[in-house]
Amino acid sequence: MRYLVFLCTVFMLTACFRAQDSVTAVPESNTQASAFVADFEIFTLDAPIISGVAPIGWETLSTGNYVRDSENDGNTYILHFANNQQTIEESLAPILTAFEQDSLPTESTTLVTSAFEWTLYTFTYTAPDSDQPLQVDIATTANENTSFVIVMQTTPEAYTELHEMILLPSVQVFGLPPDDIRVAMGISALTPITVQQYGIDTAYPDGWQAVNPGSWSRGDLQEDPTTLIVQTSSDLSARAFRDLFAEQLAITTEGQGDTYNAPNRDWRIFTVTVSAQGIPLTWQIASAEDNQFAYLVVLLTHSDEADALLESVLLPVLDVTNPTA
Repeated sequence: MRYLVFLCTVFMLTACFRAQDSVTAVPESNTQASAFVADFEIFTLDAPIISGVAPIGWETLSTGNYVRDSENDGNTYILHFANNQQTIEESLAPILTAFEQDSLPTESTTLVTSAFEWTLYTFTYTAPDSDQPLQVDIATTANENTSFVIVMQTTPEAYTELHEMILLPSVQVFGLPPDDIRVAMGISALTPITVQQYGIDTAYPDGWQAVNPGSWSRGDLQEDPTTLIVQTSSDLSARAFRDLFAEQLAITTEGQGDTYNAPNRDWRIFTVTVSAQGIPLTWQIASAEDNQFAYLVVLLTHSDEADALLESVLLPVLDVTNPTA
């Protein structure tokens, strides 16, 4: 009876979306984090109440202000300012003083986002106690109520990549409502949960509905197949647990899968695309094991959403799935 709920979930999904036609397994590869962080989480300033995104893995100096590595790379940081009592010029005054600049550069570029038209300035700065030049970006905009400023500083060697991967995404969404930021950045808001039946702490996307313990659907399964399953086994290996799941769906996981290095364990992710009633669907099946459990985390989606939901749902869930403390 150990797998009754697990099998009920599988049978329910199978009944709604019986796989047809061919099954294709994605070739194995290895998913490793880049040297430059390009994943974000949402922050919200208190006064005024303004939201933006922070690079995951960067150290928080204060809300909205982040340094990449204070011990080894204190030269790389990004700062967000919003002020509803000062003009842009007034907000910029202490920033320019800190960089020993009398004014902003005369040359600038314009970036139009869904909410604002930003002006971007770039200049080189060398601190008085250093001989290392640093590259500085300052982005500014305002509406009738608030002035906004974003500052990023880094080394010339890192500038091009961090300008594209950190500054520009930050500018694109600063000042948007959190829900709009989640959509624009593919960030899923997750609700933490303890699944006592499986002895794990994990999370599921806000607004998704419980189907069974450890299983959540985004909507009506007759209309939207998108489903998340998080379960464990104390007596199967990761491979046996994965094979049991695949067998019930009459699909096959081939090769070694993709490797994903989560904080507490390494996962293997297998991607299988099927045709259900003429609709392309994608199973993303992640498995791992330690000395307590074999873990199985599965995401079923429409195939055209698979990549986005991998980043915004599956990988964040893998990061937080652990045995209950």
